[in-house]
Amino acid sequence: MKDFNKARKIEFNGRETYHWITWTKELKKNFVVMYPGSSMNSSSMEKLEKMINDAGHPTLMIEPDWMNSDLNYFSNDLSAVIKKEGIEKPILLGQSAGYMVIIDYICKTNNADKVIGTCCSPKFSETGKNKLYFYIFDKILRYSGYLGSAYMNIRHKIKKEKRGYRDYSTLEGKKDIPHVWLSMTDVPFSYITEDIHNGRKIIKWDITQQLKEIDKDMPLIYGNSDMLVTPRAGEYIKKSAKKANCTIKVIDGSHSLPTTKPKELMEAIKEYLI
Repeated sequence: MKDFNKARKIEFNGRETYHWITWTKELKKNFVVMYPGSSMNSSSMEKLEKMINDAGHPTLMIEPDWMNSDLNYFSNDLSAVIKKEGIEKPILLGQSAGYMVIIDYICKTNNADKVIGTCCSPKFSETGKNKLYFYIFDKILRYSGYLGSAYMNIRHKIKKEKRGYRDYSTLEGKKDIPHVWLSMTDVPFSYITEDIHNGRKIIKWDITQQLKEIDKDMPLIYGNSDMLVTPRAGEYIKKSAKKANCTIKVIDGSHSLPTTKPKELMEAIKEYLI
């Protein structure tokens, strides 16, 4: 798990953004900038990051402050971090809503070698499994976070422990529900309230117009049992990003591939990390 005492940080719009650089003289290939999905954090991509480092790539890992719902805020924040670190032509890898942030960033800066999207969509409300499922997720399942928060609070009290930083690095091979979902909701009620509020806005983000400007190699990876974003989302992206070289792969897994299936995901993307 990342050590925040060793994190780099910048102040952006009155908030601090944490990030970590993994670099040694042996890591000589392109930087890979990694951006987790909403309601997740850096630990959700740590095992994948280690494999990318083992393949010779230095990495920049972002710790997003998801207590916001403005796409422009996140992409400008990312731009400030990359500019500060002086990284040129990185490979950008975004999970779910994190992919939308890096697409908006590339549109503004064109500073990318290629972009990799996992479990991503141009607009979640248009590419979900079906309209009914999206309605249930947005109107019902999201609010079940309160139940998860209460349940985990009871578990912590029974064990006489405080809530800690949410560590997703232990969830490899787990199912999204209940393990990943309980980890995501393991925060106080006050946080869950804001998370639900912002999450309902983030899921309405639309990057269709930004995709029209992307002219990079763009591999897109999906899980075959993802209930939120199905592989057809890749077809929507491919249709919008006519200038890009889009490829679509489907592997075994659900919506949290970097967390639950990092080895399988690395196998799917390694040919793009040359």
